[in-house]
Amino acid sequence: MDIASNLTSVKMPSYQHFTFMGVFATPALIDILLLATTKHGLFLSARMGGDEQKHSTIGFMLSLTKVE
Repeated sequence: MDIASNLTSVKMPSYQHFTFMGVFATPALIDILLLATTKHGLFLSARMGGDEQKHSTIGFMLSLTKVE
């Protein structure tokens, strides 16, 4: 077995749950709902071509990365 049996799981603090919801889950849910209903989302639009959608997605993911 490659996992030590004496390891215990650590409960994630509530502020980390809130941060995850605010940064990833909530905007993604809003974007999906907008795309499904109006065909225009926060980050993408149905009128964008394949290359535009690809570059928009890459730009969005890069904006979420941490730079030190």
